[in-house]
Amino acid sequence: MFNGAHDFIINGGEFIGVQNNYIHSPSGIEILLKSSTPDASIDSEARRYAPTCYPGTREQYITDITNWATGPTNDDRSPSIYWMRGPAGVGKSAIAQTCAERVQQVDQLGAAYFFCVGLREDENRFFTTIAYQLSTVFPEYRKLLDERVKRDKTLVKKTLVSQFKLLIVEPLKELQSREGKGGIGRRTIFIDGLDECQSKEAQSEIIEIIASSIREHSTPFRWAIFSRPEPHIIATFTKTNIFPLCRAVWLPISREADGEIALYLRGGFDDILRRRNISPSSPWPTEEVIWMLVNASAGLFAYPAAVIRFIDQHPALRIEEPLHEVLGIISEREGHSPGSGASPFAQLDAFYMLIMKRIPESVLSSVLVFLADVICSGYFGAWYAALTCNKLGISEGEFKAICNHLHAVMYYEDPPKPLILDASIDITRSYYNQKLSTEYNPIHYNRPHAVGGTISFHHKSFYDFLVDPSRAKEFCPLAPDIRARQFECCMKTQQVYASSFDIRGSSE
Repeated sequence: MFNGAHDFIINGGEFIGVQNNYIHSPSGIEILLKSSTPDASIDSEARRYAPTCYPGTREQYITDITNWATGPTNDDRSPSIYWMRGPAGVGKSAIAQTCAERVQQVDQLGAAYFFCVGLREDENRFFTTIAYQLSTVFPEYRKLLDERVKRDKTLVKKTLVSQFKLLIVEPLKELQSREGKGGIGRRTIFIDGLDECQSKEAQSEIIEIIASSIREHSTPFRWAIFSRPEPHIIATFTKTNIFPLCRAVWLPISREADGEIALYLRGGFDDILRRRNISPSSPWPTEEVIWMLVNASAGLFAYPAAVIRFIDQHPALRIEEPLHEVLGIISEREGHSPGSGASPFAQLDAFYMLIMKRIPESVLSSVLVFLADVICSGYFGAWYAALTCNKLGISEGEFKAICNHLHAVMYYEDPPKPLILDASIDITRSYYNQKLSTEYNPIHYNRPHAVGGTISFHHKSFYDFLVDPSRAKEFCPLAPDIRARQFECCMKTQQVYASSFDIRGSSE
């Protein structure tokens, strides 16, 4: 554009690229998509390892939620909000994913948003994502939305209340009022991990907005919300003008889940034997062992899931060896007499301690520094492997060793498909000097960091363990000496990087 021109200034204006006599201005839906979070959807590629309930487990909860979500559209007696709350490790996300999939199968799913700190936590993208997902289901709504956003591109940057009103409420009202155009019917919207939304104020505000729309009958949706029982969330749900609109269900740490955990363990061990083509002459493991593991789980599904991963991916030639290690720490803990206030996470913590204690001394320092770096600013759900390793000066070999030692609690995901650069990228410029709009080109800012793949914890309970010195003890990565080593590694990398600078033309 303006090839060869010089010595002029343009103030303001909107530039549209022209190529081959074709002018492309982003549609309203394209703008909405770029301001949403596709990875938060029920079937996004980023969530292909999302937990689901093992067949035969959590059936009562699944039945209750799906019946509520798919009930008659004219049933006004059923509360429009279903709030399931519970502590870490009880399987809330697995229930949310399973129920959303079943509701989707009967064509009653409106949208789904799965929050994740650091990846899918931005409250400003919440209602834009819900609106975009709804637009993929309802063509007439999509047309209205496209017109609105194209006419006013600032809609995606407004407050949560305004986004909900302008992107969801008003288009639905207009659709319903158009002659010959019926409403979209009653659909259910699933929200998992509300407590992982970036702002506590936004968490409460989202609940308030949803409740207000129900009171005013401005939207036809049912809302299924899953979260930890954080005080501010409880306070909002128990307000006198919100509580009557809600069915609140507590998912406890309960020994009533023992039978389901036993079923899960049997299925997990059967899968291990089948994948390894092993046919033991007698049942393995025995029922006695299964119930030792069930008792150690103490009602937490996070425990058997971690144990199965530990045994399945253990490098030992004999699969009995890792199981014996797990049973050993269970027996050791049973030798102690827990007090009445014993933590339900005691056995889970003991298992996490086993994982950390198995790390050789020669590797442990690098592992702790690595963990310190990825969690020092909070729980991020997933981290860029190459970015972290380069910052700390960790080689590819060291990184693979770290992953091998933490395979039961952390997993590595291969890099995404190669990034295809479009015409807006100037390959002669530095990555940081592209002058691209983050509003319209977010992929160009995120994808390059992911070229080395990403790392994630299988369950947030491992993060909770690490950041609590009373639980992780000597393996807490946030201990002062570990943070000092982390700082030292970063400084060494910075010094090497700075030594490559060639600064010329300075008068100082």
